[in-house]
Amino acid sequence: MEIHISRGGQQYGRYTLAEVNAQLAGGDLSPNDLAWHEGAPGWIMLSAVDGVVAPAPRTSRSMPPPQSASVSPVGAPSGGVATVIPYKNLPALIGYYCGVFGIVLPCLAPVALVLGVIGLLKASRNDQSKGSVHAWVAIVLGLLATVGWIAFLAIFGRRLF
Repeated sequence: MEIHISRGGQQYGRYTLAEVNAQLAGGDLSPNDLAWHEGAPGWIMLSAVDGVVAPAPRTSRSMPPPQSASVSPVGAPSGGVATVIPYKNLPALIGYYCGVFGIVLPCLAPVALVLGVIGLLKASRNDQSKGSVHAWVAIVLGLLATVGWIAFLAIFGRRLF
C-alpha cells in the first residue's frame, strides 16, 4: 500500500506503511496529518489508516493542528472561489460584465470585445491570473452584441432617426 500525506496544504508522498510508521516514531509525521491511499474514501487522519502505529504524544515537540478534511486526493483538481472568479485578471472580469450589459447598452459591447482579448492574453501569459473562460465569454458576447447592434441600426435606424 502506498500512502500519500498532506500537511499544511502540501502533499508528500508515496510512502510504504513501514516508512510511515518509522517517520511517526521519529516525529517527522504526526498522527493528525491527513493520509490517502488507494481504496480510501478520501483524506483521513493518518492514525486511522490500517496498520499505522501512532506513538505516544510527545510534549517537547509541538504538532501542527489537524488539517481540514476537505483536501482533495492526489491528482484531483482543487479549487474554490479563486478559480471561479478571476480576481487577478480584471480585464477578463470587467469584459465579462461589459459583454453581459452590452446586450442592452450598445456602447459596452465593443469595450467587452477589447477587454476580453486583453484578458485572454493576460491569462495565456500568466497561469496564476486565470480568467480565460471569462475572457472568452466577453469576446463572444462583445462580438455578438456589436454585430447585433449594427444590424439593429441598419434595419431600424431610419425609423428611429
